Amino acid sequence: MLLENNRGSTAETFRGMIEAAGLYILFVYNCEGQRTPYTRTYYIGIARRGDAVPAWARLPAHSRVSTDLHRWPAHTTASRVL
Repeated sequence: MLLENNRGSTAETFRGMIEAAGLYILFVYNCEGQRTPYTRTYYIGIARRGDAVPAWARLPAHSRVSTDLHRWPAHTTASRVL
């Protein structure tokens, strides 16, 4: 699992590096598909070719639980450490 940020990259930014290492992308979750002017956390599921894929990584995106890690709760400030 790779956690990244749309402010500086998209999943496609990493595709060449991932494939050159003999890996492949299982899924991309929460990526906007383009760089954004704001922080947006997204995830890339990565596996080695030929390895067994865990059941949770094979679930359709709508079945995965959203963590909303890219959003601060309304009652917090950006300086709060979680």
